[in-house]
Amino acid sequence: MRILIEPSGYKLGNMGDAAMLQVTVARLLELWPGAQLQVITRAPESLAVLCPRVSPLAASGRSVWFRLRHWKRLAAQNNQKGFESFVNKLKFKTEYAALLKEFNSAVENCDLFVVSGAGGLTDCFREHAISVLDVIEFAKKKRKLVAMFGQGLGPVEDPDLRRRAAQVLPGGPLLCLRESQSGLPFAESLGVDRGHIRTTGDDAIEPACNQRPERIGEAIGVNLRVANYSEVEATQVQTVKRALHTAAEQLGCALLPVPISLPPNTSDPDTIREILDGSGGSDDGGAGLDTPLKIIRQIGLCRVVVTGSYHAGVFALSQGIPVIGLANSTYYRDKFHGLANQFSVGCETIFLHDPNLEEVLPRRLRAAWESAEEVRPRLIEDAQWQIQQSRDAYRELKTFV
Repeated sequence: MRILIEPSGYKLGNMGDAAMLQVTVARLLELWPGAQLQVITRAPESLAVLCPRVSPLAASGRSVWFRLRHWKRLAAQNNQKGFESFVNKLKFKTEYAALLKEFNSAVENCDLFVVSGAGGLTDCFREHAISVLDVIEFAKKKRKLVAMFGQGLGPVEDPDLRRRAAQVLPGGPLLCLRESQSGLPFAESLGVDRGHIRTTGDDAIEPACNQRPERIGEAIGVNLRVANYSEVEATQVQTVKRALHTAAEQLGCALLPVPISLPPNTSDPDTIREILDGSGGSDDGGAGLDTPLKIIRQIGLCRVVVTGSYHAGVFALSQGIPVIGLANSTYYRDKFHGLANQFSVGCETIFLHDPNLEEVLPRRLRAAWESAEEVRPRLIEDAQWQIQQSRDAYRELKTFV
């Protein structure tokens, strides 16, 4: 049994993506203990640490394959000369040809192509999303079984991306969604048969839930994602800083860094360090929390988590810790609303453009702090239910093979 895995990130610097990949690998090996697994990556050393039983496949080969495909599309439209020029250059780059051959061989020789948990099919990551859809289409044309787990879909307004998704995603057998509030209607609008869709929650719920401490913590976890897709402004970072310092002083507790995205990805520690400055907290913004297990355990020390990153919320809620999501973009609004829909209590969203943010955030945080013990059992129950749904979907995959 040969399985090729398309992960959410090739650099493996996002601890949420890394946790989902670890779960995918572990569950596939439970189903097929002797399987040969390959993961597309740009960080083979990190992959060896996170998933020691898999083999790396150079993402550069996938990149060459996608560029070639892209140029073919342009040639079909109006740029045949440009395409021929690109192909001629490719012929002189023997290393490119070798990488391309390696990638083609990996797809052609696999029995199963799996897309592990991701939130990338959205306008924010348009080119990458189209490239993933292209690879899925390629695998299907090679008559490979394709399954997608832990997927966050949308928002998508771009007509080309929507058209490609509608061309590729229908046909199954399994499209497993993180949440049903926005992902499910979007998938159905693309023509995906409802019988091929499962709502399973996020795959990273299980490792976090399994690490939950016996007693809830006594700190406030802090995360804020500054990136083009989060649309967080510098003035909003300072407002969040003042609000959190006020809340921590009122509650008499520490502020703990809970980064998710680390270099070479977008650096959460840089923003967290700025927020914690002057609070007596970590001076590195949590940069040393460089594995999913480390960040999960750090979150386990908290009573409430305030986060602009989706997976800090997943790791917290799965341990029975209430979450306040900070959103300024449609992308993060949908992510946090979907997460709140999967967990029946303990998750709310505050919008950073609220003119009263500096007063609203401490007030909401105190309310979450006071209700933490009460909501914890329900959150853990919700997490365990989602774990079961996700495991059932993986087991269902085996019936198709």
